[in-house]
Amino acid sequence: MKTSESLVRKAEALLTESDRRTLANIEKTLAKAAKSRRREERKLAVLAFSGGLDTSFCVPWLRERGWAVITVLVDTGGFSPEKIREIGRRARELGAKKHFFVDGRKEIYDRMIAHCIRANGTYQQMYPVMCADRYLIVEKSVQFAKRFNADGVAHGCTGMGNDQVRFDITLRALGCDNILAPIRDFQAQGGGAVRDREMKYLEGGEAARAVFRKPERVRRDDFRKRDRPARRAG
Repeated sequence: MKTSESLVRKAEALLTESDRRTLANIEKTLAKAAKSRRREERKLAVLAFSGGLDTSFCVPWLRERGWAVITVLVDTGGFSPEKIREIGRRARELGAKKHFFVDGRKEIYDRMIAHCIRANGTYQQMYPVMCADRYLIVEKSVQFAKRFNADGVAHGCTGMGNDQVRFDITLRALGCDNILAPIRDFQAQGGGAVRDREMKYLEGGEAARAVFRKPERVRRDDFRKRDRPARRAG
């Protein structure tokens, strides 16, 4: 140890003033780069997570782009206890930093469903409103984003329907300036049916084991009398 210190002192004695300035600049550059890396690693996104194909894709896609991901599952009706546990496991296997579950059934009933029942309200006089729960999902996601001082809120909406509008407008209204839409961005790249490409993307990485074999997207909430597979756009 003493020999090493002695050699360092001798080496320092040989440095010119120009050498010292150069080393100081190198140290500043390295410190700046390290600080930048730490800042990048701290980028945090809260993802509204249902455990389906689209939101499952979002987790590794965001992580590959430098985001740590917190997933939030909001149950507005239709999830069994087994399914809730399965979704939590999936989030963690996909690489989520943290996963949270919110039981929103009573709240969505008190704030939305009860009023629709009293008004005998239907969507375009056809069927009970099915997407109003999106606003509650966004609200809870934003609450977690504020709690953890997240840098952005993400959702799994495609660019093909109105869900993206519901999410984006509500996020803006609640003060979220950084909205992340991985599926929409991935879709904009082109290259065929987006969900086929999502499956291919997931199958090519470690996340594949966390995703069910043949995912069927089913919308579940207390506004629906029964579960029905979601229609594909176009």
